[in-house]
Amino acid sequence: MRALRVGSEGLLADLEGKIGVDRFLRLILANGTLCELFHILRHSTAEFSRATVNALTEDAVDTLTEKTIASGRSIGTLNLAMRALRAGSDTLLADLEGKICVGRFQRLIFANGNLPALGRIVTDATPRFANHCSGRSILPIPTHGTR
Repeated sequence: MRALRVGSEGLLADLEGKIGVDRFLRLILANGTLCELFHILRHSTAEFSRATVNALTEDAVDTLTEKTIASGRSIGTLNLAMRALRAGSDTLLADLEGKICVGRFQRLIFANGNLPALGRIVTDATPRFANHCSGRSILPIPTHGTR
């Protein structure tokens, strides 16, 4: 997807249209983790990324969180995708953070991360999410999905 985006965003948009958000989410749920979701969204068109985030359900996010933890895969580079998403659209990253929620991010960090990964995630998160992660929240943030 990255090569298509660099070479021809129109071709990438055509491919995304053929795959569709529903098929893409089924593919990620069957074969991926939150890491793959973040990195694919990073290289997708803004429209496809927005539609994918909007289509994420609580059950889908729970499944991806559990699969990410079970994989044991490091989340050490998750911040790179967060940074790219934020550079493209601060609201897209905020919406994705809201879908995943602080509770799930905490579980991911405890299971698959470390203190440096936490620092990088907080640095590249939206300010509201970063403040909530560090316990200095001054704005309410969604608390759903903290199972």
